[in-house]
Amino acid sequence: FGMTYHSALAADRIFGQAEATSLASALLLVLGLPGLVAEWMVGRHLDTLRQFCSSIKQGRHSERLALPNEPRDRDGEDPLLVLKRDMNWMARQIETREKELRQAVNDLQKSRCRIDEQNRYLAKANAELMATQDRLKKQSAELENAFHDMQVMALTDPLTAIANRRCFFEALDSCFSSQECNCRPISMLIFDVDRFKTINDNYGHQVGDRVLLEMAGIIQAHIRTGDLAARIGGEEYAVLLRGTCSHEARRVACQIGRAHV
Repeated sequence: FGMTYHSALAADRIFGQAEATSLASALLLVLGLPGLVAEWMVGRHLDTLRQFCSSIKQGRHSERLALPNEPRDRDGEDPLLVLKRDMNWMARQIETREKELRQAVNDLQKSRCRIDEQNRYLAKANAELMATQDRLKKQSAELENAFHDMQVMALTDPLTAIANRRCFFEALDSCFSSQECNCRPISMLIFDVDRFKTINDNYGHQVGDRVLLEMAGIIQAHIRTGDLAARIGGEEYAVLLRGTCSHEARRVACQIGRAHV
């Protein structure tokens, strides 16, 4: 009986130790389980956030984190959910800025295209304007030359190519006007061809024209630089000698007369 009693006590002691061990293990599991669950939940959220950040970095700005409806009072909400909502907000802001930037780039490209087109138009217009300006310069030069030629023709005798009556008397008027101030002497010589009508009648007008040409050449050859020789009538010639006294004018007239003879 004694041995049986000791065996029962030993068995109860072993059972009690096992029960205590099981209870302690259960107690430790219960105490540690929330931490393990919390660590697992945090790790899962962090993986989700890392994937979301990676998508944003790769340019997929339209992606969003899956979240429950936002409560009215966010103070008692899980901080990780608050963080996810904030990250969704930042993603929307980035998407909006990206669209605005893309639109700005498109507008800038369109503006550059319009500016390039306007520059091409202005370059073409400028080239046409330069060509028109060159033509106008050429036409202006031609008009000036034509005007000069007309002035020369208006003041030149067409047969002898020396000054005509109009040119001579305009120069004489100008000379008299200037002499009123400085009182310098003026001399004038008058020549004509004797019996010129007889030459025309006997030998014809062509010979008469040759005589007029020879007379103009003789006068031109014996006057001084600055003197003006002109044909003022049919066979009449005149020479204007500016700043010349009568003695010097007589000497010029004698040179012309001797050459004529």
